Amino acid sequence: MTPKQFTFVALFCFGFFALTFLNPYPYGSDSFYYLNVVCHGAPFVPGELPLTMALFSLIPCNMLVIKSLLFLCCLTAVLACSLLGEHFVKDKGWLAGVFVFASFLWLQQFWAFENEAFAFALLFPAAWLFYSGSWKKKAVAVFLCVLACGFWLGSVLMLAVFALASVFTGIPLGFFAGYYYKIILANLIPTQNLQETVPGFGLFYQGFLFVSLMFWRILPALFVPISFFSLIAFVNMRFACFASFFLAILAAKQASYAKTKVLRLMPFVGVALCVMFFVGIFASLPPSFQEIEAVRLAVAEAGGSTICNDWTFGHEVRFFGGVPSDFGGGLQTCTGCVDCVMLVFECPDGCVQLNEAGGEVLAKVCRC
Repeated sequence: MTPKQFTFVALFCFGFFALTFLNPYPYGSDSFYYLNVVCHGAPFVPGELPLTMALFSLIPCNMLVIKSLLFLCCLTAVLACSLLGEHFVKDKGWLAGVFVFASFLWLQQFWAFENEAFAFALLFPAAWLFYSGSWKKKAVAVFLCVLACGFWLGSVLMLAVFALASVFTGIPLGFFAGYYYKIILANLIPTQNLQETVPGFGLFYQGFLFVSLMFWRILPALFVPISFFSLIAFVNMRFACFASFFLAILAAKQASYAKTKVLRLMPFVGVALCVMFFVGIFASLPPSFQEIEAVRLAVAEAGGSTICNDWTFGHEVRFFGGVPSDFGGGLQTCTGCVDCVMLVFECPDGCVQLNEAGGEVLAKVCRC
């Protein structure tokens, strides 16, 4: 990459990522689980991985620092995409780091304050090293993947792809697959009530990157990771970010070698549509300002008593000092109560809504 290309990719990444700085908190409800750990010393859930516990024990409770770390994770992954794209597509390969933003799923993985972002910062540079270098680089790539498994067990999927491409990685894959295979299979199976694991949408939300699959024949070296991760994305949307990385490289090939102007421009149009989409809906993405105000109101109204909340709000309730009835995992136990405060999407009959919430606003505080 030339200095100009490097600067363009880095500035584009920052410009798009900077939307998250407009919200005082990281994206998504699950981010508040780790915010509770970092800011309030909350305990980790049983089974949390050692490197995750070590890392989040060191991160300060400072939103600017947290979001800066997430940006660095995103930038590292994006630059790895550009470098690998340049390896396979000499003239426009560096644009892969821009085209990856044509996926509606990519940016959200790094906006969220979760362990996956830190694993991706290791996994995608590992992919660049593995597919572009000598056996020494492949050895470093395997080491980075093993290290990433200490943050997130989904990282073993990259080892699986490496093993399919080279016998050299069969040993570490066999170790991890043999030790963690039950957990890995359990995580691959979609979970009821968890939108992030819905099958099918992992490919749909790739946007125009999905069209690049038409051109897999002109990039046979990446056939294994592209086909493998496309299948995984179809089965479980949670892992679709892997597919975005490799499809962006294929899109760079498409932009360079497609016979029609429409097909060559399609990756650029995909990025433009994704930018407009996120700029348009950013204010309504969780946690929205209305959602945060609703959580704070519910905590104040409950006065230390347990709040009967929809499970999606549980970690937020804890972060703001409340006592939630349910949190995380898609499990809902509290469906109604008497003489209590509820934080739900719809107030039950007989309850009084305490906050102004109309139109598209969802978080409602009710006294029952």
